[in-house]
Amino acid sequence: MSRVAGAVLVVHRLEFPLPVSYLCYAVWGACLARGDIGIFTEPLVYVTLLVNLLLMVGGLALNVAVDLETDRRQPGKDYLAGATLRLGRTRVLQFSIAETTVALVLAGLVAVWTNHWPVVVFAGTTALLHQLYNIDPFRLKRKVAGPFVFGASMVPLPCLLAYSAFRVDFEPALWPFLLGVCSLSVGRTIWWSVPDHAVDTATGFTTPAVRFGSAGALRMASLSVLVGTALLGWSLWWFYGPAWAAIGMAAHVIFLLRMTSSIYPRHMLKHTMPIVMLGDVALVVIPLIA
Repeated sequence: MSRVAGAVLVVHRLEFPLPVSYLCYAVWGACLARGDIGIFTEPLVYVTLLVNLLLMVGGLALNVAVDLETDRRQPGKDYLAGATLRLGRTRVLQFSIAETTVALVLAGLVAVWTNHWPVVVFAGTTALLHQLYNIDPFRLKRKVAGPFVFGASMVPLPCLLAYSAFRVDFEPALWPFLLGVCSLSVGRTIWWSVPDHAVDTATGFTTPAVRFGSAGALRMASLSVLVGTALLGWSLWWFYGPAWAAIGMAAHVIFLLRMTSSIYPRHMLKHTMPIVMLGDVALVVIPLIA
């Protein structure tokens, strides 16, 4: 792989195991809506998958571009700054704008195709949250609200987008699922930000790690993951029964037990996030076979 191609993957946060999780977030809603593996014979699932992936990677590229200076000063994340500099910050921003624009256009086409207009609402809300998270004067990443905004834009909103492309009615059991995966995502985002404590403090951020200290942020992250796991288990029990609920919760329970074992960014990515990936894959498979 060329250095440029490698840099493109890095600025879009496409390092393993993250792309597998993104794919899962992009199709969860479709799997829940239909509950049939035959859904993957329908072109609509691939269009909604593309919409969701473009919104995700567009938002992630924007985040890497605007975080250039802080990433340069953070051991374990300086490779992100290196990739941005290799491509040029302007080009990375152009990637983000193009990807988000194409996603919104495709979402509009999906809405026309299916006559399910909530698809456009969820796509637009997702794109808006990525802007609010990253761009001044809002830049909610700097604040305690940041993990909640990022968590919502990366997981429950893509799930709602894909679900609404196939169904306009929302089953009651869907809501604890969405709240659960959102709480899991928020907890992981807080956990992921803990190594940035020193740099965020120096730059005037008021992230949970700065506001409550590293230990306080880890407690907050653990509580969020615990609540999310419980809500997820409730939803899966409601949908499919206790055995499938236990299977769906398993990886998230293991992650909860291991999330304080290391807070070095590369170790978190390579050794802890694969556990999350397995849990994400399980939530794709369970609706299709349960």
